[in-house]
This record gives sequence, structure tokens and C-alpha cells, in this order.
Amino acid sequence: MSDLKISKQQGATGGAGESVDQTTTFQRKDGTYQTPSAADGVFNLNGGSNTANSAPVISSPGFAVGTASQLSDTTRDYMVYITIGTPGTGMTLAIGPTDTPANTIHSSSTPTAGMQFAFRLPAGWYAEVAGTSTTIANQIAIGC
Repeated sequence: MSDLKISKQQGATGGAGESVDQTTTFQRKDGTYQTPSAADGVFNLNGGSNTANSAPVISSPGFAVGTASQLSDTTRDYMVYITIGTPGTGMTLAIGPTDTPANTIHSSSTPTAGMQFAFRLPAGWYAEVAGTSTTIANQIAIGC
């Protein structure tokens, strides 16, 4: 839900040489109204939005090396953080809209133990960590 309601009011269509009355009014969350004028210069909407109450955390996303998988919540984007446990060889990290992720984020190298990868996973997409003898030590996903 937006903090501001925007309504536009127009007067009658102007003919030659006539001006048209056109205003935009902003209703603030506290119920007050504000109509910008030419004298206002730059109009700032400092209301912002607070998503703290709607940012879920998936503490165990369930990613396993060698298997493409989705998060349990496929309705929103998430920032995913994966920490490498045992470094293997040829490790890759890829994401994509199908269970064969084609968008490589990290390409075929040997990670170090404790190395962390952070990436944004679009809603409904898959992620896959692959690598010989590579293990995941920790993983978490935070909703965007």
C-alpha cells in the first residue's frame, strides 16, 4: 500500500488562447493534502516506504551442490547468501528461470573455505552450485 494517493483534476478543455486548469494533489498518509506549485521548484516525496515488516527470511533455503532448486517462496525476489564449506574444484554458481540455470554468476574456479557468494534470485527462479567435492557450509535467503 502506498503512502500517498495521487489524484489529477482537470478543468474544461481550453480553446485558442485559453489556459487549462490542471493540478495534481498528493494525499499524505496522515490524511493531509499537498498540491505542488511552480514556486515549489523540485517536489520531494520524502515519505519513503518501510519494508522491514514484509522482508521474510528463509534460514535454510535447501540448496545442495549439484542440484538446481527454487526457494520455498516463489512469489518474491530474495538476496541469497551461500558460504562455502569444503572448497572443491571447478565450482560454478548459476541462476535462471528453468531447472537448467543458464546465467552464470561465478564461473569454474576453486573457491576457498568460508568464501561467501551473494546474489539476487528473482521470484520463481532456480539456483545451482556445482563443483567437484565442494560443500555448502551456510546459506540464507532474505526477501527483497
